[in-house]
Amino acid sequence: MRKGSSAKTYVSSLRWICRNQNALPLEWDTDFLKQQLDGFEKMTRTKSDFLYIDWSLARKLVVFSNSRDRKEQACLYAVAASMMPRVQNELLPLRWNDLAKHSSVVINPNHTQVAIALKSRKNRPDGAEIIRPCLCETERHPLCAVHALINFRSFRNFPNGYTGSIFSTPYTSFLRLLREDLAALNVPDAEKYGSKAFRRGTAMEMANSGHSLAEILVAGQWKSSAFAHYLSTKDVDFESLFRLIDKADEPDDAHTTKRKRP
Repeated sequence: MRKGSSAKTYVSSLRWICRNQNALPLEWDTDFLKQQLDGFEKMTRTKSDFLYIDWSLARKLVVFSNSRDRKEQACLYAVAASMMPRVQNELLPLRWNDLAKHSSVVINPNHTQVAIALKSRKNRPDGAEIIRPCLCETERHPLCAVHALINFRSFRNFPNGYTGSIFSTPYTSFLRLLREDLAALNVPDAEKYGSKAFRRGTAMEMANSGHSLAEILVAGQWKSSAFAHYLSTKDVDFESLFRLIDKADEPDDAHTTKRKRP
């Protein structure tokens, strides 16, 4: 059986037969069996909920949000996909030139690279830096964090030397808009998506593009020692591995349950 729910239904039917038809004794119906069935059901139930936003879908989100003149959400989508920050605790609180409080964003003079310095990060309490190159070549790349941030800075007309927050979107609003945009793009189970879908999606994008596991762990700044036994494995089940990474990652989807509007 491939699903724990099917196994539970089978055992429940067998239990009913044994009790009502006196077909077999119930010595087999133990607490250990119940634990195994519960674990199997949980494992197979969550597998279908491994949702991620690859770069193809991230592009569509950026374009769609821009078409609605939602510049901030479009910028958030681009940076979330290309730089892999944790949305709730790292991306939304980003600040220009204010590392003492939270972070500092620096775009080099020729606009070929952006660096985000974080005062602290998961597994890096002393601080961390995320660096990404410009993705634009002959035309503007929708997921280029360099130009997404430059354009948004121009749109918001931040003064020279500005050190405040870059974004004003609360996490709950970001999540609501993300799910609404996914639904508008006819993405199945849009209401189940959380902000981790961007980190997962870029990791899966790298895996499908032939990057090594070591390169993926470095890009997401995951603690590679926890997955060291996978580094020499050629045939890696990346979906299963990223489930393990999710457990070790920052739980930034604390408010993913869709609330009903009054």
